[in-house]
Amino acid sequence: MTEAEFLGMLIMALCALIGLLSAVVVPLIKLNVTLTKMNSTLDTMIVSDSVRDKRINAHGERLDEHEKKIVEHEIKIKNLGG
Repeated sequence: MTEAEFLGMLIMALCALIGLLSAVVVPLIKLNVTLTKMNSTLDTMIVSDSVRDKRINAHGERLDEHEKKIVEHEIKIKNLGG
């Protein structure tokens, strides 16, 4: 094997190795970026959901108060009528 053949094979092997590495590394980098965005979106959704839950609970408490008042008024109306 001559020096030129060896050098040619070495260059071909290095090109194949670089191609293989880029075929693996580039998708991994894209996956990492996507996972980071997903985590950020999830954090935002969790905060938004907690705010929404607090509002729903407050409305539920107000509905319970109104329901108690309605029951009291119905009792008073029955007592007046009969």
